[in-house]
Amino acid sequence: MMSVEVQPRAVSPHKLAHVVLNTRDNFTAMMDWYQTVLNARRIGEYAVGPGNMGLLTYDEEHHRIAIVSGPHYQPAGEGPRVGLEHIAFTYSDAADLLHTYARLKQQDAIEPTISVNHGPTTSLYYRDPEGNRVELLVDNLGMEEAIQFAHDVFDVNAIGTLYDPQAAYDALIAGADPATLSVCPDVSEVRPPDPAFLAILATAG
Repeated sequence: MMSVEVQPRAVSPHKLAHVVLNTRDNFTAMMDWYQTVLNARRIGEYAVGPGNMGLLTYDEEHHRIAIVSGPHYQPAGEGPRVGLEHIAFTYSDAADLLHTYARLKQQDAIEPTISVNHGPTTSLYYRDPEGNRVELLVDNLGMEEAIQFAHDVFDVNAIGTLYDPQAAYDALIAGADPATLSVCPDVSEVRPPDPAFLAILATAG
């Protein structure tokens, strides 16, 4: 019988399931921070060897964030480093993002290190207790529009412009349409990044 060579299919993942973060001394602080920032639910905390593992979720997934502690983990060190740059979470609309910004600032004194309108997204950047960067964002464009915008302008400005979430939140509370508070600029309006903005980025962390 002649054998038939079957080629395996190329299959993309169904979804990105979760992120696991290690800590040595900040297990409770990390669990509390992610529960607060993401308005998440604690699934459980478990002893794992000499340390602990905690699971959190904010939707139908059994866990979206896992925090693992142990005395063998070493601090990451100061300054830019290779590896993961940041983790990003998308909100349904600008109103949800801005209410989250205000809740964290008013109730928990958690503020973004910098806020940027990238064009395709409006993004607020935070640091967790271990210094990992976390982005909370809202999409300003659909996927195909965002790809086209990147092709058109990212050679000129791939960063965006500073965004003032407090001013946007104040406008929201005053009755502004949320759709007007997070808008991608027209391609014709995009200019190279302002040097002052680049200086802020360099120090914002």
